[in-house]
Amino acid sequence: MDVHISPAADQARAEVAAMIAGGRSDRQILDSFIQRYGERILAEPEGARWVIVTTVPIIMLISGCVFLGWFLSRQQRNPLLSTPMGTADAFPDSDWE
Repeated sequence: MDVHISPAADQARAEVAAMIAGGRSDRQILDSFIQRYGERILAEPEGARWVIVTTVPIIMLISGCVFLGWFLSRQQRNPLLSTPMGTADAFPDSDWE
């Protein structure tokens, strides 16, 4: 509302100023606007931060577990990946002789 320029925004600013002058609290002003216009009036719907704060770490944790599982299964299938360089025979059963 602070950034938007329109007659409706000007009217909302005037209403907020009148409510503040009338001694209403921030919560009362918010509730008044939410009751009239619904939660779409808010820049960020209430409770939205909770979803982000809980969802992002859970997704990262699951992704890390999947990657770790993939990495460990890949090492079990190909033991040469887990041996240090130069210690594995290049041609274990070679017929080059």
